[in-house]
Amino acid sequence: MTSQNDNKALDIQVMAKMRDLGIFGHLNAHFLSDFAVAVQDSDLDSLKMYKDVKNTTDYQLAADFVIQYLKRHHLEYTLNAVSAETNDKIIPPKNITKDVLHFKSKDYFEEALNVYLQDGDQPSEIKEQNHERFREELKERLDSIKKAPRSTK
Repeated sequence: MTSQNDNKALDIQVMAKMRDLGIFGHLNAHFLSDFAVAVQDSDLDSLKMYKDVKNTTDYQLAADFVIQYLKRHHLEYTLNAVSAETNDKIIPPKNITKDVLHFKSKDYFEEALNVYLQDGDQPSEIKEQNHERFREELKERLDSIKKAPRSTK
């Protein structure tokens, strides 16, 4: 019986280590990437993307930010899934963020955060509006959680 308990304890340790190393997330990302490709290559139209990819400047800027983030963090499976699901339609023009927003760095999020925070003691109107909106939406969400029925498990 001790050997069986030892094996079970070892199994639990191995699973915990795999979880801590992100193995399960990696496997899920790999599966979803392969699944997205398979869906696009199939006749399962109900599973295919149903929205049109917009080419407006704001969408292209957002895509540039997201793609840069995914590449910087080596999230290749996510990039593959996006590419497959959109049939390679999300390709922002080269240097759009640098040209439109006049960003200089290679880290758009860092530069955007610096621009956002640079006002110091005189917050911009957009910061104040977004801060208040965030507080209101957070309060609504917390209130809805408090009102939600609790599980009796």
